[in-house]
Amino acid sequence: MLNGIQAGHAFDLNRPVLSGGYRWICTPEAAATLAVRDGRVEAIGFYLDNQRIHVGDLSTIAEHIFAAWQHDRSKELDSIMLAPTRELVAQLNLKSPRPPTRRQKSNADAEVSLADGNRACVDELIITCRNDRQLRLTATDWVQNGDRWIVQAISDGGDLDVQHLRNRHPAAYVQTSAELGYATTVHGAQELSVDTVHCLGTGDESRQQLYTMLSRGRVANHLYLQAVGDGDPTASSGPRQCANRRQLTCSGISTTRGPAR
Repeated sequence: MLNGIQAGHAFDLNRPVLSGGYRWICTPEAAATLAVRDGRVEAIGFYLDNQRIHVGDLSTIAEHIFAAWQHDRSKELDSIMLAPTRELVAQLNLKSPRPPTRRQKSNADAEVSLADGNRACVDELIITCRNDRQLRLTATDWVQNGDRWIVQAISDGGDLDVQHLRNRHPAAYVQTSAELGYATTVHGAQELSVDTVHCLGTGDESRQQLYTMLSRGRVANHLYLQAVGDGDPTASSGPRQCANRRQLTCSGISTTRGPAR
């Protein structure tokens, strides 16, 4: 987590059991992620060997992220896309297919405006972007940044009934602090735990940011890095791309921007 990573012992990528690797289904994934947390560049080998790092120009990479996310969703995996800016997140969310209306409701065709400029309908996945202790879930819990919800109903005034623990979000909160939840920022993903992650990176990420990007998925975490091309059509594959992947990722893992603890 950003500004909250607990430093740990060195982990062998081949060890079958990991202390603290409970989030992950894939044990090697857990080991590699913890190595990233500790700033050990040898973790890159796992991601390269398992085709988890992808390099290309922004438009191509964005399309690849969306296609991979759709593929995972078609396999009924809980998947999310991450991007470095809210503008890119909003674009990825906008591309997401609208959900089929599975319930018969009088306002099934209603939509409501969200904080990211997109609109949500019934059965849409949204993510909340601000803690609000006034919106209680239980006596000891409340709506928090990074929570995800399924829209159950939309009132005439724009309030949302959502599936989490059957809570209602007021229209004023929805319009300022709720976004579509198919994609989010790296900061917004800090509390998430999903099956797969497809994350758009710039190559300038700090170790803390890379750790968040590569530790939200229980099954697989993919990193898509933006690289400026030189006009060579062969540069998108082969040894040169592999070298670009390694160089861009090494710079992030080894950086000491902020304490990794």
